[in-house]
Amino acid sequence: MADYHDDFLMIGGGLTAATAVRQLLLAGQQDGIGVLAEEKAAPYDRQPLSKEFLLGELDRDKVFLLTEAFCQEHGVGLHLGNPAVSLDTTAHLVTAADGSRFTYGKLLIASGCHLRRLTIPGSELPGLFYLRTLEESEALRAATTEARQAVVIGGGFIGLEVASVLAQLGLSVSIIHHSDRLFEKFASDEISTFFEELFAGHGVHMIYNDEAVQL
Repeated sequence: MADYHDDFLMIGGGLTAATAVRQLLLAGQQDGIGVLAEEKAAPYDRQPLSKEFLLGELDRDKVFLLTEAFCQEHGVGLHLGNPAVSLDTTAHLVTAADGSRFTYGKLLIASGCHLRRLTIPGSELPGLFYLRTLEESEALRAATTEARQAVVIGGGFIGLEVASVLAQLGLSVSIIHHSDRLFEKFASDEISTFFEELFAGHGVHMIYNDEAVQL
């Protein structure tokens, strides 16, 4: 016997799941919508976490795509902090980490991904921050009030956005990048040079062809 049944069940609490919920509601679906998510926060937009929210220009309540009050009002079942751990597509059955069982008519798997975390010596020390969740962005923002220097590991889009914010907040920033230039996959010297000069002009120190081996 299942604990819950939904005509439409979403695994994951990100942008895709939130958009699907809103589209179903717009299409006239009433009740029978459920969201099963690992995070404890209601679905929110991750994009500002490395930009406006981290910089302090966007309030916390502005990042949410669905609020608990909205879901309650529209009959959407929010099951937060309880990731899916098994799926039986024949029985249309999902089991969550706490043992709850969800049957469904249709299922959307939008569980996203997890960060690759450092396993080098010192990776358990305080002062190391990751950035994917709202909670992690809040922790990093709080740390900037006392920090004077920051090292960003990775020169991709997120790393550069974080470095930009930290520099704007007055920190001395260095970026460790594994390649010999930025955005090497674009195969464009002009793009790489533009961003290298832009960040250098704001005092960001670039370290190329290197990686972190110890903290």
